[in-house]
Amino acid sequence: MRAAVSWTLATLLTAVALLGGCSRAADGACLGRPDVAPLVAAALPAVVRVQGRGGLAQTAGSGFFIRGEGGTPLVVTNHHVVWGAAEIAIERNDGVTETAALVGVDPATDLALLRPTSGAAPATLTFGDDTRMRVGGWLIAIGSSDGVFNAASVGVLSARGRVPMAKLPPQRLVDHLFVDATLGAGGSGGPVLDLEGRVVGVSLAMMGGSRNLGVALPSSLAAPVIRDLERGRQSTHGFVGVAAETPVP
Repeated sequence: MRAAVSWTLATLLTAVALLGGCSRAADGACLGRPDVAPLVAAALPAVVRVQGRGGLAQTAGSGFFIRGEGGTPLVVTNHHVVWGAAEIAIERNDGVTETAALVGVDPATDLALLRPTSGAAPATLTFGDDTRMRVGGWLIAIGSSDGVFNAASVGVLSARGRVPMAKLPPQRLVDHLFVDATLGAGGSGGPVLDLEGRVVGVSLAMMGGSRNLGVALPSSLAAPVIRDLERGRQSTHGFVGVAAETPVP
């Protein structure tokens, strides 16, 4: 009996090690807190601090490198991070800072696309499929939240398919992701990753004055908008306005 128990424990520990410290249920859900250190180490070189200089405002946020359709490195960030800036600078995780050109913006989703002047990137991230995420699934947010350069935090998908009850125009009609990983000031535009290291969300803001629930734009919306901006097209966002009232007897 003791030998059988020892063999079972050894098998379980081996399985957890192979799965990055995350034992999984039959449907692939992570049971217990996963070891995300390898994912963070791989993603950090692709995450940057974005600074808007001059012009209408001095702004700072985060962003991340992706690979464009032609293989050109591009940087995804938030529109509000670069809005009105005369010059845009990106600071990489290795400390290298360079300027970047604005490729395009989509204010309706608060997205902006940049092209680094060097035409190089130490690493890139790819978009995943947020629609496969379940509420309660583990997520990793990386960005320069609250002035801490390229900090990583871990949380879960708290809710989805909802509109924030806060002043977040013009994204008020977008079904956002709600995450309890830290998405503080300066983290806007940073990536929200799944346990495969793919971008399933783009950080937007904290919920009102809350410090424990952040809002992210889902990748299922962000990815096609970014591709439109890369191709020089402006995305269109249709909607129908409906208001319900209680009939007066």
